Amino acid sequence: MIKSLLKNSTTNMMVPILKLCITFVMAPIIIKALGNYDYGIWEIVFSVVGYMGVLDLGLQPAIVRYVARYNAMGQGEHLRKIYSSSLVFMGLMGGAILLFFAAWAAFAPGLLAEKAADSSTYKVFLLIIGAQVFFTFTGSVFECFHEGFQRYNLRNIVTIIYMIAGNVALFYLLQRGYGLLTLALVNMIGFSTKYILYGVLLAFPRFGRFRFNGNDLSWASLKELFVFGTQSLIQAVAGRLSMATDSIVIGAFLGPVMVTFFVIPSNLINHIRTLCWAMTRAFMPLFSDLDARGERESSARILMVGSRYVLGLIIPVLGAVCLLGPPFIARWIGAEYAEKGRWVLYIFAAAYLVQWMNPFSNRLLTGIGKQGILAKVGVVSAVFNIVLSVILVQFLGKEGVALGTLIPYLVFEPVILYFTCKHIDRTMRQYLREVLLPLAIPNAAFLSALWFMTSAVDMKSYSGILSAAMVSGSIYAVLFYALSIGKEEQRFILGKIKARLA
Repeated sequence: MIKSLLKNSTTNMMVPILKLCITFVMAPIIIKALGNYDYGIWEIVFSVVGYMGVLDLGLQPAIVRYVARYNAMGQGEHLRKIYSSSLVFMGLMGGAILLFFAAWAAFAPGLLAEKAADSSTYKVFLLIIGAQVFFTFTGSVFECFHEGFQRYNLRNIVTIIYMIAGNVALFYLLQRGYGLLTLALVNMIGFSTKYILYGVLLAFPRFGRFRFNGNDLSWASLKELFVFGTQSLIQAVAGRLSMATDSIVIGAFLGPVMVTFFVIPSNLINHIRTLCWAMTRAFMPLFSDLDARGERESSARILMVGSRYVLGLIIPVLGAVCLLGPPFIARWIGAEYAEKGRWVLYIFAAAYLVQWMNPFSNRLLTGIGKQGILAKVGVVSAVFNIVLSVILVQFLGKEGVALGTLIPYLVFEPVILYFTCKHIDRTMRQYLREVLLPLAIPNAAFLSALWFMTSAVDMKSYSGILSAAMVSGSIYAVLFYALSIGKEEQRFILGKIKARLA
């Protein structure tokens, strides 16, 4: 189990790391090809799409959980009923959203266009986005089944192939003057191809021979998913409100151009956030599996040790982004973007540091069917976020929107940590002592070394930025191994290294 978990978590991390590398190359090209206005429109429209993601009514995490649970219990008939029933529902929801975008394209595409500009481009753009959402909704059933069976290696290999192929095509086309429609079309083709492949693989005996069958349609199975999914839905709505509101608020109060200066630093932090989600993604079906087997103490041990390792990566990375992020953005995109986005970067780094102090809360509580806690806290936090963002943007601009994300996290994340500890029979004091305290000295040394390097090395070049990160990172790695990892864990790691080298 541990070997499979480590393999899944490692390959999960490969996807956001590759995405970060691709973003490094492609972001300047995309911004140049689209311009600040169309790039802002791209972000705003996908914020709207983010809201529409809640129309799955929480079925996606429910599918993953019950696939893992019924697989552990050997109940293949229930799996087939879930497959066919959820496929019909998600197809209907995706079709409804496609119709919405078709209506928008037909009657009001000018809402996206600049004054007196031709709206025909945006009409086609909306139709492409509608088609992508349809494939995403329907294909999410296939992806959730693979996740429920913990086939993350397969999912990640497919994702990596489509990312590389799609961005190679984009690089070629955008360099030759193509713009918004090309970006949308390549994106849609990549997503649809990936999901179709997931579905085709599920039809093979090796992957369960799952095929749609009208006789497997079951209201009882769908109802079971809805009962679990209702709380996940509330949680998802809260999450979407918190994440997708920012670009819309800035676009409404400050204009689409200012969205670009906001999303460049915020997306840099979001890449780290995605990395953390990827590291913990394989644990939700694992916690569900362990819960079905009654192995509560195993879940507790995995959560405590796993949290220390995840935070051992996330904390120094966020610290490095704060110190190296502005010079990196200046060299990468331009000095104007670094200067205007500096405080957005700092505030979002603080916000996600607070949020990810407890990296497994979502995975554990969802896996054991206690996600109602996340839903209740999430709704209050999301409303707080929106109200603060709308108020603060009028006084502090885009930095006020970033503060609207940070402040709710400071208030509500300790509450979620309390409930997480309660469900693994640990106290918050134990969590702080076993997870965070061992990280204090290595991170203090890392940040001190990095601060010294930023003053001693030229930060206007990639080589200077990279050398500062490598030197301070090497110091951190040594101290983390010596002070943050237990003796048994050290022996395990050394054993794995020796086995690889043998």
